[in-house]
Amino acid sequence: MRHALIIGHTGIVGLPLCKELMFEGSWKITGVSRHKSDMVPECVEQIECDIMNGDATKKLLSPLKSTVTHIFYVTWIEKGSMDEQVKNNLSMFENSIGLFVDSLHLHHVYLQLGTKYYGLHLGPEQGLRIPARETDPRLATPNFYYNVEDRLKEYAKGKTWCYGITRPPTIMGGHAGGAMNFAAGLTVYASILKKVGLPLIFPGNENHFYQIREVASANQIAKFARWLGDNVHTNGHAFNIHTCDWFQFAQMWPKIAAYFGMEWQLAPSYPFDVETFMTQQKMKDAWKSIVAEHGLRDTESDKIATWWFVQFTIQREWPDFSLCNKAIQYGYQPVEDTEQLFYDVFDELANLKFIPKPTGHPLHTLTAVKYLSSDRKLTEQELGRTQKEGEKTQKRVIDQRLVIEPLMKNKIDDGMRKSEARKAVGMSD
Repeated sequence: MRHALIIGHTGIVGLPLCKELMFEGSWKITGVSRHKSDMVPECVEQIECDIMNGDATKKLLSPLKSTVTHIFYVTWIEKGSMDEQVKNNLSMFENSIGLFVDSLHLHHVYLQLGTKYYGLHLGPEQGLRIPARETDPRLATPNFYYNVEDRLKEYAKGKTWCYGITRPPTIMGGHAGGAMNFAAGLTVYASILKKVGLPLIFPGNENHFYQIREVASANQIAKFARWLGDNVHTNGHAFNIHTCDWFQFAQMWPKIAAYFGMEWQLAPSYPFDVETFMTQQKMKDAWKSIVAEHGLRDTESDKIATWWFVQFTIQREWPDFSLCNKAIQYGYQPVEDTEQLFYDVFDELANLKFIPKPTGHPLHTLTAVKYLSSDRKLTEQELGRTQKEGEKTQKRVIDQRLVIEPLMKNKIDDGMRKSEARKAVGMSD
């Protein structure tokens, strides 16, 4: 039986990984995080371990060396300066993965990074290339992704096991684990604003409103990570992964407001500091009232929502635009409906009692669309622009799917031929 070790199993991707492997049914699953979670399936053996502590990690994980076949590394820490982040993340990786690199039982290591690898947090002026491709050169600035990736490559030299890397953008996950769950923050934001009688305020300017954005599904990443482990022709490669269904908040924000049964408005002025706005006492009190009224998990709002990350996701002055061509060429089909992803993730958060059940509907028609700074409604030109961009995006996705399907079939056929060839000479996949 294959034995999966998921390091960061209670996080935004770790939990979907647990479920993905559980549903497949042929895995022993061990999860490692600082704290256990009641949302993790019972079949998962949970180990509480702070992998910053090398001695404790060695004591708890060394007994697994004789059975673990697949490692999924889906954790990181982004506190402190970049130098501190480099030091801490490299220590975590070495303390845990370093224990298994010489194991003859190990088959595959999966490492999750992100589009900050390309400088998404810094922008084009500091080296971000648009669109971002896996072959883009690294930036000159420090980045712990580089250090961790380099260490993995060093570990893999001369070994029989394989590895794969992903670089997803903003991740949408249906539970509140992890500090960088944009969906969790957005739903808490909407719930509180509705409670205090405000519309769904878009916390950015018009440039942010019309910028191209992209997101990845946590479930999608889990499936892709699993797929990498079974496809040896991906060994040693890094892949961008997301829905391949780009959007603007000009398209999604009214629909998100409709989902929560709210009207929406642009912010009255900019800059708009999300954390300052949402940590006012009246906002915290409103959340406590929501929790009591709807019988939600008794969790502070800022434990579910990471306000700086909500702001970072919305207020970038440049587009989010990376390409998944490589994953497609290697035989994987990444396309998902982004709008439906938003609704599905919101539904899951509500079902898990992190937020109240919404009272709106995605197809609800809003009538009061205006700026907070005045009573003027969006002009016909502005509304037309939003509709026109939406039609363009829809056409682009349809066109892309027409290209993807034959590409995917060709690559899958090619992968099968390579697999048969390997078996013919006695090599195992």
